[in-house]
Amino acid sequence: MRLPVNSGTTETGKPNDEDLQEAIESDEVLLSAISKSIHTIFKRHKIVFLPIWAKMTPYIEAGLQSAEASTRSWAICILDDVIEYCGGDAIPCIGAYLPTIVSSVTDDCTPSLCSPNY
Repeated sequence: MRLPVNSGTTETGKPNDEDLQEAIESDEVLLSAISKSIHTIFKRHKIVFLPIWAKMTPYIEAGLQSAEASTRSWAICILDDVIEYCGGDAIPCIGAYLPTIVSSVTDDCTPSLCSPNY
């Protein structure tokens, strides 16, 4: 049985490349908004926000382990904001991620290079 062309899937039931690309772009928009929000909160509240942010670390960890380079990049950008606005006070919260941040400097994936290099 053949699936209709406009069903969003191929004959094998897998998503079309267009649908997959659209989903990735949608995720990018969402991750960008989350990152900007966290950036703004840290910019305004600095270390006061650390205990709340610490509860979000499982999501950061998932982002750092993602197969998608852009997702890893957003996670690194968020860690970068924690370091930028909290300085040494952030070490207990981000110390475990420092090796990942350092390795991202030499990551072949361009999006991951933006944050840690500066």
